[in-house]
Amino acid sequence: MNSLLIPSAVPKREYAGALVASPFDGQLQPAVARSIPLHTESDYRRMATYEQHMDMPVLLDYSHYYALLGRVVESVFEFHPELKVVLLRFPSAYVVRIPKPLLDERVFFVSDVGAQLTRELARGMAPCVAVEDDFRRDLSEPGMNRLRLRAYGDDFSPSAWSTLIARLEHLGLTQEQS
Repeated sequence: MNSLLIPSAVPKREYAGALVASPFDGQLQPAVARSIPLHTESDYRRMATYEQHMDMPVLLDYSHYYALLGRVVESVFEFHPELKVVLLRFPSAYVVRIPKPLLDERVFFVSDVGAQLTRELARGMAPCVAVEDDFRRDLSEPGMNRLRLRAYGDDFSPSAWSTLIARLEHLGLTQEQS
């Protein structure tokens, strides 16, 4: 995962975690896996070339990915309801319903979180939170199942931050020690 490179902005709080279990464990979920129709041996060989051979498991499909991001954003807003901006890296497009927390007018999907964060901070849009993820959603994607949150602004209390981290751990994330 690329880290944010913003030399003039230092996050007030920072979290780095790894998804170690499905946040939907034990819940029945409708099957949403879709695949390209494969008919010949050649079709299967071609598809196999797209597979990323990694030890990292796929813990989320695309709809679960957006559901998890929705829960993360919902937790961030509970942690700090006065946030002006939450920036998320725009993932590859997929046809799924977007959860309500991701439709909040303060949530922005961007291709370059660092560049947009620099613009938002220059416009005085703190407090804000940048969310970066590296979740693996299918076998053709690389990913390390990591999440990073960076909070900018002066009004982030340590107790609220601890509550947010506990909520993230309840979602299957484990904080990484730096």
